[in-house]
Amino acid sequence: MDFITKAQLFAQDHFIVIAIVLFALLAVCAFFIARHNSRAARKHDTLCAKPLSLSPDEEKAVKVRYARKPKRVIFLLPAALTTDEDVNAWADAVAPRLGHAFQAVNVETIPQGLFSRAKYRVTFARLEELR
Repeated sequence: MDFITKAQLFAQDHFIVIAIVLFALLAVCAFFIARHNSRAARKHDTLCAKPLSLSPDEEKAVKVRYARKPKRVIFLLPAALTTDEDVNAWADAVAPRLGHAFQAVNVETIPQGLFSRAKYRVTFARLEELR
């Protein structure tokens, strides 16, 4: 028997197992796509808020990191896009948009390095996990 015949016999004998594995892979892919889309929408919603109001091209320069324990959202904004006053006002205005009970915990300026530009690191954390 050649390889194709063996593969066809295996697929006929194990059709249910193959279908379950493919369905599980499809469910995992759908989960990660939905998570990516919700995070991208949240990023756009927070960055187009009024004190900061970045354009879509400027939004691409902003990086967002997520931490689990304690649950935090960290925005890295290039310093060339905004000022200190705008970042602080934006952090206070945007915290409710991130979810239930988020608050701006830390707004710090990271100076320019040898291979990196100056940026602001804005950290949001859940209130109940800060206690």
